[in-house]
Amino acid sequence: MVTIQSPSPFSKLCQKCKVLELDEKSLPESALDTSVPEYELALDWELVPRIDVLDKKACDFCHLVSSIVSSPWEAQSDLARLPKHNRRVSLCYVIRQKRLEALRVKIHHDRMDDVYFHCPIASPTAHPQGSPLGLKSPLTHLDHNPLAWMQSKINSCVTHNHTRPQRNFVPDRLIRVDQDKLSLVLTKDSSNSQFHRGPSTELPYYAALTYCWGPPPHSDRQLKTYQTNLSDHMREIPEDKLPQAIKDAVLVTRALSIPYLWVDALCILQDVGSDWDHQCTQMDNIYGNAHVTISAAVSKNCEEGFITRKDMITVPFHLRDVSVPPISISIHFPSYHKTTSEDIAAATWVNRGWTFQERMASTRMLMFGKSNVHFQCRDDCFSMSKYQLDYHFSVVNRDLLNEGDTGLIYEEWATEVAMEFSAYGLEFTRGTDILPSIAGLATLFSHRLHDDYLAGLWKTDLYRCLKWDLHRPGVLTGYKDLLDGLQHPTQYIAPSWSWASKSGLVMFPVYWGVYIKNARSECAVLEAVVQLKGTSAFGEVTGGYLDISAKLYTGSRQLVYQEMDDGPGIARQTLHLGDEYLVDIETDCILGGLFEERDGKRELTAPISFLLIGSTISEEKNQGGRGQDEDGAKPGRMAYGLLIHPAEKPGEFVRVGTFESQCSQLGGLEFFDGCETKTVRLI
Repeated sequence: MVTIQSPSPFSKLCQKCKVLELDEKSLPESALDTSVPEYELALDWELVPRIDVLDKKACDFCHLVSSIVSSPWEAQSDLARLPKHNRRVSLCYVIRQKRLEALRVKIHHDRMDDVYFHCPIASPTAHPQGSPLGLKSPLTHLDHNPLAWMQSKINSCVTHNHTRPQRNFVPDRLIRVDQDKLSLVLTKDSSNSQFHRGPSTELPYYAALTYCWGPPPHSDRQLKTYQTNLSDHMREIPEDKLPQAIKDAVLVTRALSIPYLWVDALCILQDVGSDWDHQCTQMDNIYGNAHVTISAAVSKNCEEGFITRKDMITVPFHLRDVSVPPISISIHFPSYHKTTSEDIAAATWVNRGWTFQERMASTRMLMFGKSNVHFQCRDDCFSMSKYQLDYHFSVVNRDLLNEGDTGLIYEEWATEVAMEFSAYGLEFTRGTDILPSIAGLATLFSHRLHDDYLAGLWKTDLYRCLKWDLHRPGVLTGYKDLLDGLQHPTQYIAPSWSWASKSGLVMFPVYWGVYIKNARSECAVLEAVVQLKGTSAFGEVTGGYLDISAKLYTGSRQLVYQEMDDGPGIARQTLHLGDEYLVDIETDCILGGLFEERDGKRELTAPISFLLIGSTISEEKNQGGRGQDEDGAKPGRMAYGLLIHPAEKPGEFVRVGTFESQCSQLGGLEFFDGCETKTVRLI
């Protein structure tokens, strides 16, 4: 729930919920009696019996109540013991020793004991105005209980069996936070004795921040390190000039007794391209070896803090003196009840392009939401609550990278990095940042694979990873627009054969369990080239091509499109030669422009060819050991490859989709035996 953005400091309330507004003149004397341990100030508000009568769109408090009584964690809460029918909800303020403590939400049922939820009350500002009832200071995630919880989770993770941070690595630059003044430290400088104590000495802990810079003007106002102010920042980083997200990160780092903090805006020279390229390749080390990653998940931009809880509605407390403006009081969601899936999943941070790598590379991470704190490492995912709905972000399987089979590491890259990256619909201020934003992960994988990295793919694995399919129909464009975009892009991101060139969910079907074991190459990659913009092999590219020698089948009007039913809700897009099945296709564009209707048939008219890349055997069919059956299935290898289209330059082609040729009727690898082997250049 968000607080209302309007000239009024108070939240939207419907007529029913205006009873939340307090009035000093209406307070009974017993509410101010300090001899009474607890006083309940009942409100004329009751909900009987249906939740759907709440005005959740027009009233912020209706939204809050609905979130409590119909939360996805209800099955784990005390509410589970109350029958859902005939529930009643009532409200009262809780006053203790002249202090306004909470709003108590009571859920009643005639045959069961009441269930209570306490919504803590505090002042929305650090310096609350005078009030006849005392108010707590603003609630923060650094109050005693959440801070102790965070420290306990970090300490517990240190004992886990998964790969832990290396104590012999530190980034090139760190912010020192354990002194009165912040300063930038050059860790490679031999005069910094803390970082040069000998080969067997563990280096100091540091935390790393992952956050959203936000669009201009927020990102423009962020304090950054340049060559021109590097020496100034080494003397002192002016804390008052930091955006709130970084100020809060400093507070968290200090509260956890960690002496150093890494923040990209201050620890990378923003005006030195070579330093930026190098640091991008170090992101796996920087986040993977941090003692903890601090995620400002709730902050939409660098100027929004994340320590102060934001899950509140603000209502007025009218004073006896009507000439004085009312006091603001904040009513929060019940403390630390939100799970990761509720509190974090919809946050801007989740969908920002640069933060994907930062969370994926992190060994352990603290995530700060609107109302709760969450912890994740490879083994565990917790919210500070007795209610847990698991929402575990994918993280790099460092154990696999350290000890696993290279075939599994290629699979990990395709399914856990590339596919996961595409699934979030990540947002970038500059589209050309897509490849640099995963450069650190690519560097990490390259240390084990010792393979050529090609704009998001690996050369040795091309026979499997070139077969990627788009699975988000809403992002498909028209045939002509696709060709124009591939050959005249407004900004060049990647070659047409790289998944990074597309926006939308991509999947790698050859890695599916039934296919991967028996996949083999049916092509020869003669040359693979990417043109780099900078010095990093894992960064931005300005062009690229593959010269591939393989069997090539040239399409014609003899190929007829048919949609085949493959079970409930599953439709296959197939091409038939004559009346017999030949291939399944997945196109990168809307189908319409590829075919023309003639005599009731949709014939292929676009100049598309079928480039054979690999073949495999389905484990399911392999185990069945059957021969030709009534559906035309036959033994043999399934063929797969790319749909390619001539580019403007003779001899060059662009990818426009993929195909699979199942072992049925004309389909299968055997069909391509009769095709000519040709060399094509894919751009």
